[in-house]
Formats: sequence, C-alpha cells, structure tokens
Amino acid sequence: MSKECITIIAQGKVQGVGFRVAIQNIANSLGITGNVQNLNDGSVKITVQGNDKKIQKLLKLIKNNPTPFCKVTKLLINSNEKSHHYSDFKIKI
Repeated sequence: MSKECITIIAQGKVQGVGFRVAIQNIANSLGITGNVQNLNDGSVKITVQGNDKKIQKLLKLIKNNPTPFCKVTKLLINSNEKSHHYSDFKIKI
C-alpha cells in the first residue's frame, strides 16, 4: 500500500484552542505519521503521511472542527512530491 504525503494549512480560529493536540490525537488513532505546528500568521501547518483513505478521513475530521473552540474556515492542501520518513506524529514548537 503506497503512502501519500501532504501538507495542509488550516486557517481560522486554530491557535490557542487545543487544535494541535486534537490533530495529534486523530492522527495517532488513524495511524498517520507527520507533524503539526503553529505558523506566525495564525494558521496551523499539518504535514501528514499515510494511506489515502486515512488521510481523507483526517481531512473530514479537521473540516468538522475537532475541538469545541476551534473554527476551521479554510484548508489549503498540497501534495508533497517527496515522502518523508516519519516514525510518529509530533507537535512541533
């Protein structure tokens, strides 16, 4: 089974609301590897690697606002040509 690697930029109210921890928990439950980090512009960058079905499920869960306090208004999704070798899913500081 091939692994996809994509980068997602989540925009909206996604910082200071438990969003990164929620994404880490979802990714771990789906067996997706990668990382998540806050960006200076108030958005959150999520890099994920896994099979397409699991990534599509993650995207659906992100769009449905994974915490009660966040409000995702837009997702920018880019495929990465080069896959990475992540061993787990981390929150980057």
